[in-house]
Amino acid sequence: ESLGALANLASGSSERQIAIYKAQVTRKTVAFLKDPNVDVRRSAAALLMNLAPHAKIKERVVEAGALQPLVGMLRDSDVAVRERATGTLANLLNDHSATVKAANEQTPEMISALVEMLTAPDLTEDARRQAAHALAMLAAEDGPCDEILAAGAGPPLLNMLREGVAEAAL
Repeated sequence: ESLGALANLASGSSERQIAIYKAQVTRKTVAFLKDPNVDVRRSAAALLMNLAPHAKIKERVVEAGALQPLVGMLRDSDVAVRERATGTLANLLNDHSATVKAANEQTPEMISALVEMLTAPDLTEDARRQAAHALAMLAAEDGPCDEILAAGAGPPLLNMLREGVAEAAL
């Protein structure tokens, strides 16, 4: 429950994000991403999602090894876990080329997993937006563009654009 409380505290406040980061919880939280308890995985992903908007913290989360377990969580049986993992990845990749580079090197399966998220029937529109945003951040680098298209992202992104989802246009 403390993970959930910290996630709520970190939401939307740079000062609180830094305070939580300084408490040195990053590595432990990343370890919780692999916990067998679904509630622990949900809360760990939520905390990282709410810490990840801060540029300095992004680097530490990646250094702590979060990318592999987060990509694995995109295929979790629990919808909330998948949605929070998608949001965390979108926040980590957002406007941060070092994280994008690390993601391309460490998790080649990320692209196909994110493309699957675009069409997952049980996900919320917000989760699909987050997946589109994460793909857009990956596509901002030259190399992944062809991979993203080859993974089948074109048709679902075009459908999202027709539905008025702005993130699909990024």
